[in-house]
Amino acid sequence: MNMNLFGKEPNAQEIELNNGLAIAQAEYLKENLYVAAIGTTSVVFILAYLFWSPSLAVHLMSWICLSLFSTVFRLILIFVYRQSDCFKNKPRVAKKYLYLYTAATILSGLVFGYGWVFLVPHFSLNELLIYLLTIVALLFGGLFSYSPFLPAYIAFSSSALWLSPLLLDLTSEIYVVGLAFGIWLISLVSTMFAVRFSASFRVSKELELNVLRLLGEVTQKRDEAINANLAKSRFLASVSHDLRQPMQAVSLSLNTLQQLIFKKAGGERAQQLIENNLIGLQHSVQYLNSMFEALLNISRLDAGVFNVKLEFQSIQSLFKSLEFEYSKISQEEGIRIEILTPKNFERYQVKVDIHLLERLLRNLRTNAIRYTPKGGVRLVARIKGNFIDIRVVDTGLGIPLGMRKKIFDEFIQLRNPAAKEKNVGMGLGLSIAKRLSVVLGSQIRLHSHEGLGSVFAFALPARRGLAAEREYAKPSAIDSRFESIDGALIIVIDDDPRICEATKTMLELHGAEAIIAESGDAAIQKMIFNSSIPDLILSDYRLVGETGLECIDKIRHEFNEDIPAVIITGDTAPDELKLLKEAGMEILYKPVPAEALLLAIARNIGKLNR
Repeated sequence: MNMNLFGKEPNAQEIELNNGLAIAQAEYLKENLYVAAIGTTSVVFILAYLFWSPSLAVHLMSWICLSLFSTVFRLILIFVYRQSDCFKNKPRVAKKYLYLYTAATILSGLVFGYGWVFLVPHFSLNELLIYLLTIVALLFGGLFSYSPFLPAYIAFSSSALWLSPLLLDLTSEIYVVGLAFGIWLISLVSTMFAVRFSASFRVSKELELNVLRLLGEVTQKRDEAINANLAKSRFLASVSHDLRQPMQAVSLSLNTLQQLIFKKAGGERAQQLIENNLIGLQHSVQYLNSMFEALLNISRLDAGVFNVKLEFQSIQSLFKSLEFEYSKISQEEGIRIEILTPKNFERYQVKVDIHLLERLLRNLRTNAIRYTPKGGVRLVARIKGNFIDIRVVDTGLGIPLGMRKKIFDEFIQLRNPAAKEKNVGMGLGLSIAKRLSVVLGSQIRLHSHEGLGSVFAFALPARRGLAAEREYAKPSAIDSRFESIDGALIIVIDDDPRICEATKTMLELHGAEAIIAESGDAAIQKMIFNSSIPDLILSDYRLVGETGLECIDKIRHEFNEDIPAVIITGDTAPDELKLLKEAGMEILYKPVPAEALLLAIARNIGKLNR
């Protein structure tokens, strides 16, 4: 584990800076390796020529061989790291190169250290001065080549110059002693320069890396803004089209009903027209509801306000329920749909939120059926170690390579020439499925071949149970759970008079008494003439000048009672959804079907079969 000077583990930004600095140092040293290799080798050959004598032949030849060995080592480094981008995004490779480069500078320094031990004792004073000045020149030249990575410079200077005190053992003459002291002083000064140069290089590169990092963040934010703008454009285009289609049908159906009423049409044909148009209205409203529900699911998933309960449980009942539905869909669509599960599937428990898993599987199934004009769709569950691998396999159109990531974005749909209906959704199904898989602690994998089909798969933790576990129980129909709300006193708050009147009419038809108001204060004023305490407060969230939560608090404070309350909202902003979740009361999202609204009212005033 890497630690900084204070014994603390570096954070991600420090690690990124250190890695970037190592890459910059390696690239700098690599660029100057040719110069360093040629320079030191040339110096050795020139000095050997100047100092040549029969008595030094053996030592000079050994010196040249040692120099060539150092040069070969550097040439190997040049060859191994010859690619121009060998360090790009590879900090480990860069750090390894720095260690090897330091070893090369040690070898180069030892070449001149060898001269202090075996050559200098035989030199005349003039030769000694030439040798010394040559090393000093190399030392200061090394400031340019080595000092960006300080260990490399220290390695060269220590091995090349720090053996110079051996001069003190050669003679006691005062000028030699002074020369040795001068060498030490030169070594100290050059090292100080190297430290400052290394620090300057580090500061410069860290500044450069920080600028690049900030530029990258700005670029990322810009790209996110561009993508968000494109997504908004896709959303407006998709919603504009998909809303116009059912609204056109609603407009035509309403006009037909209006004409039948205006003409007071009777008879069997008129009755049939009324029934057909009412069915058409119902289908259009259901489609609009499904569109809004998909959009709301996106917002709720992004806001993290889904109530997720992951626990080990059997999912066999869910698969049986889907298998029953598949048999009907198979007949309607004319394709083969089947489910394959492992042996003793009922004994396996899966860590999952069963309701979110059902929603995920339905989204994948709907997508598979929509793009499979012939062949079949298969839901497969396989046990793999401590996981269950669930796959939705189809023999449909397949997905082009360039679209296999984009199809998980919002409002993206592939062209489907075999589509049997025009209203095929808004392109949110797979986007919601992807988010659901993440909430469940998994990730969807996609394999596809154009013209052959696709596989959507994800894995969930599983274990083998010792006994049959609690299984998924699909909620029964609303009608069987709903009791009459006859006699209930309900306050309805909404600043839209049409919604207030429509809600009041519906509640009174079900036997409840409804008091409607546009604000909390107005509701309190109307309740002055009613001695009863309300059984429930039903309020819109976004009102003029206040929120539904504030209205509910006012009314509860006025009656000094914790009156049950239900909030209805059309807000989909993540911050608003989080705020509503924290309110601790039931939230319904517009548009709310009448049956769901009645069920919520009954549930909160205690008139619900449990």
